Amino acid sequence: MYQAFLEPWQEGTLTDVGSQAGRNGAPQKINVKNTVWIITSNWGQEQILKFAEQNKARVYGTIAKEDVEWVHKELVQKQLQELVLKEFKSVNKELQALARRIDALVPFLPLTKAQQVVVADTAMRQRLMVYRTPAVLTGDPTKKRLIGNVKVKHTRGLAKYAASTYDPMDVRDSAFEP
Repeated sequence: MYQAFLEPWQEGTLTDVGSQAGRNGAPQKINVKNTVWIITSNWGQEQILKFAEQNKARVYGTIAKEDVEWVHKELVQKQLQELVLKEFKSVNKELQALARRIDALVPFLPLTKAQQVVVADTAMRQRLMVYRTPAVLTGDPTKKRLIGNVKVKHTRGLAKYAASTYDPMDVRDSAFEP
C-alpha cells in the first residue's frame, strides 16, 4: 500500500494501467499535483486516549483557538509525528521520505458519553429501519435476511445501553453495520 503513494507524492502523477487506460491499452498518466490526500490510521490511538483522559477539562471543555494550538503542540508535535515516522520506518526505511510529505496530522479524540449516545441512537435507528421492511428470502445472498416487518420500540435507555458498550480501543467494524 505504501508503495502506491510513492509515485503520486513524488512525481505528482498516477499511472492508470487498467484495460481502458489509454489508446491501445497504453498506461495513462493522471495529474494529481493538486490532489488532497486523506489517509487514516489507528496509529497513536493509545496515545490519543491517554492524552484525552489526562486532559479531560481542556480537551472536552469549550475549545478556544489556544486549546487547538495546545493540542497540536502537546499531542501532534510531541507524540504523534514521531510515532508516524517510526511506523513508516518500521515498514521500510525508504518510506520515511513518504512520511515527511504528510502536511498535517489530525487526531480524532474519543467521543464524550453524550456523543456516544447520539452515535449509538443514530446507528440503531438506521439499523432498525431495515427490519421494518419485509424479509428478503431470495436474490443476492449478501442481501438476504430472515427478519422483516418487525415493529421495534426504540428508547433512549436502549441507546444509552448501546453507548455504554463503546470501547475506543476496539477497532473492529461497528456491530450496527449491515
